[in-house]
Amino acid sequence: MATPPMLSRRRSPRASALRILIIAHDFPPLNSSASRRPYSWARTWSRLGHEVHVLTTAKYATDGTAYSSLDCSGFEVHEMPYLPLSRPVPRSAAHDAPPPQRSFAFELVRRATRRLRLGLGVFTQTTMLARRALLRRAIALHAEQRFDFVISSSGPEVCSYVAHSFSRRTGTPWIADYRDLWFAEFAVQRYRFTTWFTGAANLRMLRAARAVSTVSEGLASYLRPLVRCPVWVSYNGYLDELKVHAPVPGWPDGRVHLVYTGNFYPGKRDPESFFAALAAMPELHAKLRLDVYGPAEGWVRARVAAHGLAEVVVLHGQVSYAESLGAQRAAHALLFVDWMDARAEGVLTGKLFEYLASGRPTLCIGNRVDTEAARIIAECRAGETATAAAAIRAALGRIAAGNFGAVPDAVRVRRFAREEQARLLLARISERVSPHVQSEAG
Repeated sequence: MATPPMLSRRRSPRASALRILIIAHDFPPLNSSASRRPYSWARTWSRLGHEVHVLTTAKYATDGTAYSSLDCSGFEVHEMPYLPLSRPVPRSAAHDAPPPQRSFAFELVRRATRRLRLGLGVFTQTTMLARRALLRRAIALHAEQRFDFVISSSGPEVCSYVAHSFSRRTGTPWIADYRDLWFAEFAVQRYRFTTWFTGAANLRMLRAARAVSTVSEGLASYLRPLVRCPVWVSYNGYLDELKVHAPVPGWPDGRVHLVYTGNFYPGKRDPESFFAALAAMPELHAKLRLDVYGPAEGWVRARVAAHGLAEVVVLHGQVSYAESLGAQRAAHALLFVDWMDARAEGVLTGKLFEYLASGRPTLCIGNRVDTEAARIIAECRAGETATAAAAIRAALGRIAAGNFGAVPDAVRVRRFAREEQARLLLARISERVSPHVQSEAG
């Protein structure tokens, strides 16, 4: 579609310089792997000399995650408020801090409606209220000076809706990025109708995409038969240079510490087999401790108590990004729980790559030894995968004895740096949407 003249002004050619629009809800200061993905694009591409604008939603206490103070200099961040009765959290207030306290009444409502909200998905996402404001701002920025391409990071789905509408109205090439897919095997407690509607809407929008990127070969294999444009893999990776200090905790208790950072999901990323194996080895309970950094949900606490592991498994709750990285570096070994729905191939959480970069050995627990996550761990010589109870117990015995000594290969790990992945993605985008531009991406 041709670019409407009233929405775009011509600019003077600038050798090797692109003007880029990134649309993402998850972005610093939110402390999540999802926010670090578009952040790495903005940081890397701006350092390569390109003009980068990030269009994101304002952040509220209801977003419910800790904050991190990653350096956002060198590119423009445009935050759009969308909840008229709530006050956004100022960006200046976020410095590796926990989230603002939410009211007791709000917490009660949130917990009571959790199942319904998960089931209805996009129909209950408050971020959809930001659609009009985000689109209006994107068009205004494009009117000032045209963008060479727009890339959206989904979910939530509002990012794809806005990017799709913006691309159709301005003719700007759209790259659709998916951290997660809408298929039932990837969803957590989503209703069948919600899955169908979300899939139909995304596939309809993707007819207008110039290319699609996603986080693993497994997810790419789902998308390639469904779209007519190229599908690229851009791994989440790890941040090579951080503007935050990651304090490394000490372990004064003399125990061997196994560390897990992130979320658990029942039946999907489920620690049950690990808890059962640990409970079956009471001789290790005085020697070994599992430190879990992430949301301390009730069902996880119940599992810990049911297995009699209250003195062995410590749930630290949500912590800052710096603290989670420090805990990984201080660990004697790291626990990685693979995605356990056999129908879903290629679910790669960002913490896998942080684990690789920590230099510590990883014990992967799952129900298959040939998943993409297990292959990456093996290729980087970073640890091992255990699926059977006997194999998990054997690995725990070696960890407790100090004989679990895999050291990740730094050369093999290096290709998963977020900066390297961002460079590769930009090189592909440049070839696809603007072959005449001699980009520095390559």
